[in-house]
Amino acid sequence: MNRFERRKAQTYQRLQKIGVELILAHGYEAVTVQQITDTTDVARGTFYQHFRDKAALIESVIADEFRDLLTGEGLSAWQSLIQFFQVLQRHRSLLERMPEGDRLRVVSDELAALVLRPFPLDDVPMSLNGAMRAGGLARAMSWWVDQATAYPVETIALYVYRWWYRCDPPIE
Repeated sequence: MNRFERRKAQTYQRLQKIGVELILAHGYEAVTVQQITDTTDVARGTFYQHFRDKAALIESVIADEFRDLLTGEGLSAWQSLIQFFQVLQRHRSLLERMPEGDRLRVVSDELAALVLRPFPLDDVPMSLNGAMRAGGLARAMSWWVDQATAYPVETIALYVYRWWYRCDPPIE
């Protein structure tokens, strides 16, 4: 990685860290992109070079952590789903502060593809398959975050696994 790439990665990580800290301290709606960039000491345009909005910043935090867990590991679909909800559990207080519309966007098609393995559905284009996967996973995540007494990670992962794969996970 050259110097430019290192600085770009450092700025990305600082924006993530400060954005999360501000949102946890003041609430999602109260924090503006301008506050994040002022605190990070970067130009507003720099924020938009990395993220389209605050929801994309949160999605990047969750996706980066989840990708780090998957790197180099041959996780089964069941293990992957458990890991995903464990990451969400660690960021639950952040997700709770987000309006549902923005929270639903946190689960992108790309992130959903890492969590739920695609499989062909008769006469359903793979792009629609991906959208259904992302939409269903986003709704399950949002519903879970909204529950006053949260279901344990294993329980919500089991429900999502049964919904997507139409069977129980393999016994490991």
